[in-house]
Amino acid sequence: MLAPALLAKRRNGLVSQARLIWKIQQRPIAMFIVIALLVVMSVMGFHRLKLDFDFSDYFSPSEPRFMALQSMSEKFERHDQLWMLLETSADWREDESQQLLIDFIERLEANSDIKSVQGYNQFLQGTAQVEKLLSYKTHPRLSSVLSDDGQAVLLRLQLQQQTLSNSHSANLLSQNALSQSQWLDGVLQTIDSDSQRFWQPTAVNVYLNGTHALNWQYAKVLRHDLSWFAPGLLGSIFFMALLFIRQKMWIMALCFNSAVTLTLTLGLAAWCQLTLAAISAFVPVIVVTLGLAYASHLYFAWQAEVRAGNSQDNALKTTVKANLAPLFYSSITTIFGFSLLTLSPSPPI
Repeated sequence: MLAPALLAKRRNGLVSQARLIWKIQQRPIAMFIVIALLVVMSVMGFHRLKLDFDFSDYFSPSEPRFMALQSMSEKFERHDQLWMLLETSADWREDESQQLLIDFIERLEANSDIKSVQGYNQFLQGTAQVEKLLSYKTHPRLSSVLSDDGQAVLLRLQLQQQTLSNSHSANLLSQNALSQSQWLDGVLQTIDSDSQRFWQPTAVNVYLNGTHALNWQYAKVLRHDLSWFAPGLLGSIFFMALLFIRQKMWIMALCFNSAVTLTLTLGLAAWCQLTLAAISAFVPVIVVTLGLAYASHLYFAWQAEVRAGNSQDNALKTTVKANLAPLFYSSITTIFGFSLLTLSPSPPI
């Protein structure tokens, strides 16, 4: 007894959806005005969109273990670190190599974004603690910044992170829409390029490590993937559309629908002040792909109706009625599937 009632209820729901679609189609000017207003509102909110590539964004701020880690970092000053490894075939304990290293340290310290430089240079500059050490004993911390063969040294760079949390950083964020990740990307890019340029004549290899370097490298990998994956995917879809969907108006409609959907999605994320971390950077690609997949069902069904002898208008109505149920319920299952990700404690998801 329940099955017929459920079928009738579902049928009535689909009929009401079809009626709504036809009513909207009867007022195309009003429809385009509403869409244009929504697009304008979305574009106006783009400056509120937050972009970040910090690993800490993958953890909920209310997670007890994450809070304990933050508390430990503050109490013991265990902040994000940036290490620089310098490797060469020569020995860093030689006078010529030491003088070059001192010159390099002075160049690093001249960078306003670098608060201090520590490591092997402290032993060259005489700032390492030497109290209560026997004269014939090696400093206990020397082996942690100098390799046994003397061909590799470590430097620890402390950045001026506090400039991002004061009023000056707030002005930068509001005026130039710079996030901490973008600031860090610029700083590390400058440090890396300057270091490579300085040591290139002497064949010294420079490597960056630590949490700062990992975040920076992760952002570079993400940008690289998006730079070829997203255009490649959209290009292949558009190429397939040119081969199989030979109606220019349909292709224009598909592109217009995808652009509007993508703009509204990013606009909603911006006005909600959501943070787009690396894990959610591929969401726009997924949105466009799903939109094109759904629209292609309508096109091929419409084309079959036209070939069967129906007029284009009747073919469109028949196609919408036939595909309304599968597209509607596939959208519901997609929404439900992505909604399950809200159970994750990771805020970006």
